[in-house]
Amino acid sequence: MEKNGKQNHRLIDLHAHIVPGVDDGAKSIEESLEMLQSAKSDGIETIVATPHVLSFHNTIKDIGEIIKQTQKFLEGLNRYAVNLQVLQGAEVFFTADVMEYLKEYGEALTLNRGAYFLLEFPFEFVFPGTRDFIFNVLIEGWIPIIVHPERNKVIQRNPEILYDWVKTGALIQVNAGSLKGIFGEEAQVTSFHLLHHNLVHVIASDAHSPKHRTPELSFVHSILENEGIEIADLLVYDIPRAILDNKAIIDIGEPRDPRKKSKIFDFLRGMLR
Repeated sequence: MEKNGKQNHRLIDLHAHIVPGVDDGAKSIEESLEMLQSAKSDGIETIVATPHVLSFHNTIKDIGEIIKQTQKFLEGLNRYAVNLQVLQGAEVFFTADVMEYLKEYGEALTLNRGAYFLLEFPFEFVFPGTRDFIFNVLIEGWIPIIVHPERNKVIQRNPEILYDWVKTGALIQVNAGSLKGIFGEEAQVTSFHLLHHNLVHVIASDAHSPKHRTPELSFVHSILENEGIEIADLLVYDIPRAILDNKAIIDIGEPRDPRKKSKIFDFLRGMLR
């Protein structure tokens, strides 16, 4: 069954910068509404507003004000016929004070006020002690979802880092755009390498704009099918649904250590060099 020429899959987008004026995402309510309409047209039925927090991308630096603006935006949507569910979240940049901020602001920084939260790292390096942080934050009752690690230069060269984090208890979210190569070939190759090693739990749009980085997920199924990956429904609907319901996620299979590199991965990396 198809709708508007696209296969009619159920889609949930856990990562979108649709709150206007707080970061490098939507600049106005008009852009926000255009992004929501794009999401609806693509078949997305639930989308989470996840403004940057503690990031240099923030135009508003105060966390309390970001939360206030997010809540104001969500409440204001009642006057518009958006026809899809929009929930509260955040994309929290890793700093030495993340644990303290989680304790202070709690559910306002998590996805739909549950235990799961989006955690962002820089693109150029990985912080020492991250594995210990993941362990400690899990003990405190929160579950980190590491966002777009395929774009990190260190992880591109050493994807086994994610294997250690996942074995510790973190989840991994890859950007849908990375599958199409919009963030470069290294990010694209790394995305598929992680997928083939059962190291990806969620695919989300990380939408920032109504024109360029839009909330779009419907193409994910065909791309993954072409790669022989048959868990697209889990990554764009079933696992996101469990996360938003604050439940345990569906098992995608035992993660495999990328240190045992496949011949195809070595071949692709060789081609890129």
